[in-house]
Amino acid sequence: MPTVDIISPGGAFTPAAAGDTQELTTTFTISSGSPNLTCNGASPFVSGDTGKTFTLSLGGNQGPTGTFLGGTLTYVSSTQVTLSVNATSNLSATSATLIWGTDDAPAFRAFNTWAQSQVSPITLTLGTGAKSFIFGSADSNGIRSNSISWNIPVALTVTGNGNSTTKFYSSIGTGPSWGAPNALKTGDGHYTDQSWTARLNTVNAGATTLICKAPTDASQFSTNTWALITGIDMQGSGDPINPFWFEYVYITNISGGTITIQSPLVNTYLDSWPVFQPWSAGFHVDEGGPATLYAIDPGWNINVIYQNFGINGSAGGQSYGAGYNVQWQGVKQYDTYGITPTFTNFVSFTGCDLSSYQMEYDKCVYKCVFDSTTTAQLFIQSSNNLVIVQNGCNIAGGFNGTPRVLEVHDSTVGGIGLGPPFAGRTDSFITTNSTISSTMYYGSSSDSSAIQTDYSMSGGVITIPRSTLTYACRWMIPGQVCYFGGNNTAWVMFKVLTVTGDATNIYVTTDWPYGGFPSWALQIKTVPSLYVNFASNTSSTDPTTTNLVAATSAGYSKPSVYTIATFNGGNLGIDATGLTATFPQATGKLVSYTINVTTPYTGAQSTLFWHAFAEFDNATIVKSDLSTTTYGPHIDLRTAGIRTITPAGANLLGSDSALAVPSSPTWICGAPGGGTTSGGLCASQNIQAEYNGNPSVGPVLTIILITDQGTGSASITGQGGIFAIQNQSNMVIRGRTR
Repeated sequence: MPTVDIISPGGAFTPAAAGDTQELTTTFTISSGSPNLTCNGASPFVSGDTGKTFTLSLGGNQGPTGTFLGGTLTYVSSTQVTLSVNATSNLSATSATLIWGTDDAPAFRAFNTWAQSQVSPITLTLGTGAKSFIFGSADSNGIRSNSISWNIPVALTVTGNGNSTTKFYSSIGTGPSWGAPNALKTGDGHYTDQSWTARLNTVNAGATTLICKAPTDASQFSTNTWALITGIDMQGSGDPINPFWFEYVYITNISGGTITIQSPLVNTYLDSWPVFQPWSAGFHVDEGGPATLYAIDPGWNINVIYQNFGINGSAGGQSYGAGYNVQWQGVKQYDTYGITPTFTNFVSFTGCDLSSYQMEYDKCVYKCVFDSTTTAQLFIQSSNNLVIVQNGCNIAGGFNGTPRVLEVHDSTVGGIGLGPPFAGRTDSFITTNSTISSTMYYGSSSDSSAIQTDYSMSGGVITIPRSTLTYACRWMIPGQVCYFGGNNTAWVMFKVLTVTGDATNIYVTTDWPYGGFPSWALQIKTVPSLYVNFASNTSSTDPTTTNLVAATSAGYSKPSVYTIATFNGGNLGIDATGLTATFPQATGKLVSYTINVTTPYTGAQSTLFWHAFAEFDNATIVKSDLSTTTYGPHIDLRTAGIRTITPAGANLLGSDSALAVPSSPTWICGAPGGGTTSGGLCASQNIQAEYNGNPSVGPVLTIILITDQGTGSASITGQGGIFAIQNQSNMVIRGRTR
C-alpha cells in the first residue's frame, strides 16, 4: 500500500506542494482602480511572496458572485504588495481577509496523474504540522478539473492533521475538485460530440438485461464500467439531471443492442414515460424521462476517503464530490457554500462539522449517511433517494424538504419539513430515539393555479398542454397521492397511475372516479409523504410531532389522518377574538370524530359550548356529490360524556347541536400544511381567567379524529391516517434549481 506525502513525494511525482498558504483578517487599504495593497494591522509580507496566488475579500457575499480580487502578488515591503489586478472598490483601513500562498494545484494534479497508474490502495498525507493549500491555476484537462481523486483505480485515502490545522482554499472560480466534475460521459465535458445516452425498452425490477431501442446505441457503452439508468424526469432542465427513479448499474456484457448488468434492477423503468428535454449538442445533457441509460465517465469510479482537514472555498463556491463511494471523515467546512453531495452511489459524513452553511443536497445521490455530524440545515429540494441520519447527529436547522426515504436515529433535528418543496415525493420517513423540534408539511404542486382553464380532465385522465408546463413531472409521478385544492381548503385526493405524452400534451391517468375536475378545483398539490413512523421514543414539545408519535403508537402510518388532543379551559380558544385553539388538520373521508368531555364545566357561565370545527361554524367540507358546504358542530361543555360523529350519524348529549355531517361520505377539508379557512376551535365564552384561577371548574376534553385517505375509487382497508395539529412555524426555502 503506497503512502506518499504531497509535501515530500520522494520522487513519485513533481512538483511537490508547498502548503504555505496563509489567512489573515485585519485592516487593509486599497483604492479602486489601483493594484497597491497596504496591510495596516500587521507586517505579514516577505520577499518570497512574489508570484504567490492570493484572494482578497472586498466585502459582500462569498462565492463567485461576491466581491473578491484574485491573481498573484508582488512583494514591495513587509506591509505592502502589488496585486496583478486592480481593485474594483475601496478599502480604507477596513477589515478584510487576505489569503495567499504558493499555487499548489500543479502538485495535486501531478499526484492524480501518478495515482492513476497505481495498482495498490494509496494514502496521500498532507504534510506534518500546520499545512494549508491554495489552488490558483486551472487544469487543462476539463474533465479532471483539478480533481485530487478523479480516475484513480484503487482505494484512496487523503488525510490531514486536523480540520483546524490542514486547510484547502480556493482562488476565484478555481479550487480543488473532490471527485468527478463531469460524471456523465460527454467526451469533452460539454456535451458537444455525442449524447452518450440510450433509450431502452421497458425493463422491470429484477431484470439484468437492458434492450436498447436503437441497437447501435449500445456501442456507446463498455463492459466493466458503470452506467446510470433513470426514469421520470422531474425538472426538465438542469445539470445534473433530476430523475425520480434512478440507480447505478455495472455493465458486464454487451451483445448487439443488449446490455447485461451485474445486479438485478431495484426499480421498473417504462419506455412510455414522456420526454421533456432531449440532448442538444453543445448546450445540455439529455434529461431523460422514459427508460434511459447514461454512460458514466470512467473517472467517476472511485473509492475515496477524505479525512481530517478543513475546506474554505469562499472564493470558489460549492464543493462537489461525485463518485462511486465518497466518504468524508472529520472534515470541517469554513465557508457558507460548503460540500454539495451530487451524482454519487454512496456518500457519508462521519464526525464532520458542516455547521457553517445550509447544505444543498443535489441530485442522483443514491445513498447518503450522516453519522456523528453537525450541520446547519439540509436543503433537499427534490426527492432524490435514501438519507440516513444516526449516532448523535445534530441537524440544527433541520430538513428543508425530505428525500424519497429518510431515517433519523439517535439524533437531534431542528425541524422536519416533510416532503420535497420542489419536485417528487417522500415515500417513507422513520425516526427512532431522536428529538425533533417541529414537523411541517411540504409538497410540490402543478405549474398551473388555474387547472380548469389550463388543463382538462375526462374519465380520470388529466390532459396538460406542454405549453403550460414550466417543469417536467414534478408532481405527476406514478404512485403519487395528490389532491385538488380550491376555495382555500376544499380538496379531495386521488392517485397518479401512469403518465405518458405526445408532441402536444402530457396525459396523467389517475384513479379519480368522477370523470372531470371538481367545480371548485383550482390547483393540484401532492401529499408530502406516503408513510411516516414516529417511534414512541421520539421526543418533542411541538404538537404536530407529538401527535405523529401518538398516531404511530395507535397504529397509523400515513400522514395527516389521525389526531388525538386534549383541551381544557385554559386553551379552548375564545370565540370571535382570534384566540382560537389550533385546529386538527383534516384529510380525507370522515371515519369518526370523537369528543369526550371528561370533566364538564361547572363555572359561572350559565352556558358554554365549543365550536368543534371552526370559530364561525363555517368549516368547508366536501359532500358525496363533490359540492362544498359548511359544517359547525357545537359541543355542550357543561355535559360530560362521549360524542361520536360518523357518516352514519352522531349521538348528542345535553345541549349539543349540529353534530351530524350532511352526507355520506363526507370529505373533511384542510390541506396538509394548513387548517381550516375560518379559524380553529374555540369556546363560546372566555373562561381562561376562571379556569386558571380554579382548574376544578373544567372543562377538560379529549378529541380523536380519524379519516380514510382512500384515493379516487380506491380505499384504505382497516386503516385511517394521521391528522396532525399544525404548528404554524415556518422554514426558509431557497428555490435554487441547478
